[in-house]
Amino acid sequence: MTKYVDFLSALRDGGFRGDLSDAISTRVVFATDNSIYQVMPDAVAYPRDEADLVRIATLLDDPRFHDVVIRPRGGGTGTNGQSLGE
Repeated sequence: MTKYVDFLSALRDGGFRGDLSDAISTRVVFATDNSIYQVMPDAVAYPRDEADLVRIATLLDDPRFHDVVIRPRGGGTGTNGQSLGE
């Protein structure tokens, strides 16, 4: 989980304007969709704009964060776990 804490910190330091959370309450909400499956994310990012998406992609290119995994998520209405990742 430390790699995600470091990643979130680097995003904040890099000017990320959206919201970032590694709070258990947020992670629990995003651990499920409209299915019976549950996969707990290590963190949740809410990009505010295209520039935030570029910041994420740029930071993922940093060798320190090559093992950070991101998964885009829509409304979480899938019934077969499509918005979850493992």
